[in-house]
Amino acid sequence: MISVIYTTLPNEDTALRIGKELLEMNLIACTHIVPLTSQYIWKGEFCQEQEYGLYVKTSRNNTKSVIKYINKEHPYEIPYIQTEEHTINNAYKTWMDSFLMYSGG
Repeated sequence: MISVIYTTLPNEDTALRIGKELLEMNLIACTHIVPLTSQYIWKGEFCQEQEYGLYVKTSRNNTKSVIKYINKEHPYEIPYIQTEEHTINNAYKTWMDSFLMYSGG
């Protein structure tokens, strides 16, 4: 099992920066960054914004550390952070395990 963590960010530069920093710390295996349009109510007002979705893949052991880092670096007052666990093929898991630093949370 691995963790896939998802959050939305206000622009591509922020998504790229957070993803790169997590990769450089060996806390995640890869990122997927996708443009999207979000609609929501904020402080009583309808909002529609262009945002970027950031997906990161990591070990279950690193999930807490990755979430902590995203919370620290996230520019939103209340960031959305979603975590899912996935079963993956052995070859991909072996590749991930070969370089991920296990932070222990």
